Amino acid sequence: MRIHHAAVNNPSYDPIRHILFREARGLRPGGYGVLLTKHLVDELLYSEKGNEVLLVKYLHSFRGTEHSP
Repeated sequence: MRIHHAAVNNPSYDPIRHILFREARGLRPGGYGVLLTKHLVDELLYSEKGNEVLLVKYLHSFRGTEHSP
């Protein structure tokens, strides 16, 4: 399913395409949340209905190596 009003579906050569789509339909500015999130977390897991999401970020462990705070 394509969500044309979301920035995550923009082609890499046109990162603001969704803005015109949103304006034409009277939607408020926005649409960058999922795109930004995809670059900050390691996994996005959607519920079956697609109305809930689990964000996963893996933290690196420094066990076995010296680490100064």
